[in-house]
Amino acid sequence: MDSVMSEQREQKRAINDRSSQLETIEKKLAELEDRSRQNNIRLVGLPEGTEGSDPIVFIQKAINGWFPSLANSEIEVERAQRVYRGAKDPCNSPRVFIFMLLQYQDRQRLLKASRSHGPISSSGSTLRFFVDYNAFTSRSRMSFTPIQKSLRAAGVESFLIYPAQLKVSAAGTVHLFSSPQEAEALLSSMAQAKEHPAHVNTVTDSAANIVYLITVGIMIP
Repeated sequence: MDSVMSEQREQKRAINDRSSQLETIEKKLAELEDRSRQNNIRLVGLPEGTEGSDPIVFIQKAINGWFPSLANSEIEVERAQRVYRGAKDPCNSPRVFIFMLLQYQDRQRLLKASRSHGPISSSGSTLRFFVDYNAFTSRSRMSFTPIQKSLRAAGVESFLIYPAQLKVSAAGTVHLFSSPQEAEALLSSMAQAKEHPAHVNTVTDSAANIVYLITVGIMIP
């Protein structure tokens, strides 16, 4: 009996090791793919057919119109195309438009301009510009969305670091989380600290309030 249980433990350990190795490989492949996409921009909301027969010429001219601050810049576009519609994408929504810039610095400047110029529209449709991450990185980053929404609503600063780490500034301390579960665990411990202040030095009201909201499940879909 002992030998059977020992063998089961070994098999379980081997499975866990293989799973860890596969996850490591998947992360490395995702990083390589992200590097190959580092000059790309995902444009969401552009009505179908707006780009005409020459998407590269269209996007080069459109950039100057959408972002006056970049009008005098010589931003070169290498490729531009629509991507296939995903299975979960609404049939009536336009397909994502991806364009690749020659210079990484131009990609950064354009993304910064998209955040500072306010709403941008085309034919009545609001346009949104994103980094073109691969599916693995995108899923990892999106997993932090519920917590980020709660933090933002409570006025607590947070932002994502590549590839998928959440940086939170609360109560004068900066925390880095590699998963939503890690963030919830620490925030839960801060909530408990508020209930027992003798065990901590300082917990600000703003941090404690958001911890409480997250802990009891309020504001999290």
